[in-house]
Parts: sequence; C-alpha cells; structure tokens
Amino acid sequence: MQETVDMRLNELHNTIRQLPRAIAIAVVDLCALGPQRGPTKKALIIGINYVAHEKEEMKLRGAHVEARGYMELCIGKYGFRESNITLMLDDDSVTSELLPTRANILGQIHEFVEGVQPGDQLVFFYCGRSGQVESKSMNEDDGLDEVLLPLDSAGVRPQRTDKVIHDNELRRLLVDPLPVGSELTAIFDSCHSETTLLDLDHYLCNNIWFPFHESGETTGALQIDWRQEVQ
Repeated sequence: MQETVDMRLNELHNTIRQLPRAIAIAVVDLCALGPQRGPTKKALIIGINYVAHEKEEMKLRGAHVEARGYMELCIGKYGFRESNITLMLDDDSVTSELLPTRANILGQIHEFVEGVQPGDQLVFFYCGRSGQVESKSMNEDDGLDEVLLPLDSAGVRPQRTDKVIHDNELRRLLVDPLPVGSELTAIFDSCHSETTLLDLDHYLCNNIWFPFHESGETTGALQIDWRQEVQ
C-alpha cells in the first residue's frame, strides 16, 4: 500500500516539474489541503450522583440514568457515533480521567472544543448539582455567579468555592473558542439552569414576563422530557 502511494507521489512530482510555474504552485497548494472531513457530531455528557460525598444532602439518585439515557438518544435518534461521545460519571464504569472532578471536566471541555470546524454540531449535557456564589465581576444583575458543583466540590456552604466551575468560566472555555458556523446545544438538568449557566450576553432575550408573577420574576426555561424520545 505504501509503495503504491509513494509511486503516485513520484508521478505527481514529475508531472509538476513539466508544468508552468503558476499552475504547478496551484497543484501543490491543492495537494497540501488533503482530504476534507464533513461535519462532525460530538457530545460531552456528565452525570454526577455524588454517591461518595461526605454530605448526605449532596447525593442524587438519577443522574447516571439520565446521562446514559441521553447518550442512547444521541446515538439512536440523532446519529452520533459512540466514539464521538464522552461520558463522565462518578462510578467504577469509567476510567479515572473521566471522573467528573473540576480538573477532569475542564480538561474534557478543552478536548471537546479543540479542532471544531464550521458545520460541526456539539452537545453538552450536565446532570448534577449547581448553585450560586457571590460574583467578583460586575456583569451579574443579582451580584451572583451560577456555578456547577463537580464531584470534588464541597458545595457552596460554607463558602469554599475553589472546586466549583463558574458560569463565566464555562462561557470562556466552552462557547468562546467555537468558530462561526458551528453549533452548540447545552442542556443543564440542575438548579439555576433557568437563568444561564453559560453566562451568555443575550439570555434576557429568552425571558418571558407574565403579569401574574411577582415583580422582577421572569421565566425563560424550556422544559422538555427527553425520556419520551428514548422510548
């Protein structure tokens, strides 16, 4: 196989030598491009039950079921390749680098967005705890940052926040690197997901005001039951 490739490359080089300079350069440029891949579908799916957490109130029961169910939905209905899906769980079914700690989640997000091209479709799914902490920036109307609580976080009470993942951090790592023409669908099954855990500039556009709500209260969350899609 390699001999055939080398033979054809030699034939191409010999042909290029006989071409006018401008045409030869164009041929070389085209050869350098190589085969172009089509749009890719990728998913990063995270489910955290906090089963080994020291605080009983942090523990959940259904996060793994939802994460695996959404993975099945991506593969069975939306045509994702299993090899393009990364599943992070806090159990013995995954390797250590896929345990959903803060460092591992940020590392997987970096790999997730690396090399994304226009036309690619990405899905980020998170099922676990989230909370709010005092914001150090001036871009929050309520003075609070929304945060994800990874496996190794201690929650937000007491105020130990070194292991949480802030909304503006998610925006910087998950959204900002994406090229124009790519598509990201982010799904958060957690508290405070009715605002925005991605710190998007336009989130107020999605809020709907109802006159029978109390002053200042808005809602913009789209509630869907994807389990019906799996059945």
